[in-house]
Amino acid sequence: MIERKFADANLTHVDVIITAKDHASVQINIGHLDENGLYDGRFTTVALSGFVRAQGDADSSLDRLRQKRKRPRSRSSGSACF
Repeated sequence: MIERKFADANLTHVDVIITAKDHASVQINIGHLDENGLYDGRFTTVALSGFVRAQGDADSSLDRLRQKRKRPRSRSSGSACF
């Protein structure tokens, strides 16, 4: 499993292998929404290591990934950015 971990405040990330011994790691599937706000069957998988979670950086890492992948929304759309 590969984790996208942010190394510095400059928002660069490093791919790190999450070992089988990292029992605090999690993998999250974030669903994609269509223009009507309904789940369209697609998802993005994000893996977070126990180290990132223990440092309290998991939520900010997810937010930075979301902002990096953000697509412009139409005004009538409430769809997710992933």
